[in-house]
Amino acid sequence: MFEGHYVAWKHGIQHRDITPSNLMYKMDGDDMVGVLIDFNFTQRCAIGDEEGGAGRQH
Repeated sequence: MFEGHYVAWKHGIQHRDITPSNLMYKMDGDDMVGVLIDFNFTQRCAIGDEEGGAGRQH
């Protein structure tokens, strides 16, 4: 799951809505793998930009 977020970030994409409802899990053989879903609030950013902020506050 974190790998997917990192890959998106490396390509200049911020998810901006990481919440429990946007985390799904699937079985990969005997392993349970987390999957990040719902990229509706994504935003393009400069590579490595950490100033983008969250999509919404909770």
